[in-house]
Amino acid sequence: LFCSMLTLQFQPAVLDAGAEKKRSTQLQLASIRAEGARVVFTSLEQNVTAVMSWLRYHVEERTMELSGGVTPATGRPNPVRIYQNSSMLTAPYVMAIHDLNNQIQTIECRGPGRIEPSDSPSAPARSEEENTFNATWTESLAIRQSPNHSIILQGNATISQTNGAN
Repeated sequence: LFCSMLTLQFQPAVLDAGAEKKRSTQLQLASIRAEGARVVFTSLEQNVTAVMSWLRYHVEERTMELSGGVTPATGRPNPVRIYQNSSMLTAPYVMAIHDLNNQIQTIECRGPGRIEPSDSPSAPARSEEENTFNATWTESLAIRQSPNHSIILQGNATISQTNGAN
């Protein structure tokens, strides 16, 4: 995680002693907030890099919020850019919900966005046989991993796939 300002929010730990819950004098992490002109989050395990203006992670809820913020002069939202393998997802706001094993279960993107080949110079080159997946939407995108895998696009949605071998 790279950012110009990092805020860690703590709360008293709750001890579960049988039927009654008691507050401890120990603290536990409640949330993480990273802010700056350029915030970069990298997950080697997921092979993901995200670039944005702010990131919030809520520990108990296991949710991560990413926002590109807005350009002050125009009021226009800036996109979050998420790079994975040779693809890039852009949207003004992204929320990822994790399960107990810290695996992403749901990704929600709000506002206009797209999935397209990465514009990053460090992205792996696509092989000639590799298919290219592109999608655009104007309202939202939701990707759900379980119980049934699904992708829901709303607002002038388009999807295309090109076969690399043509």
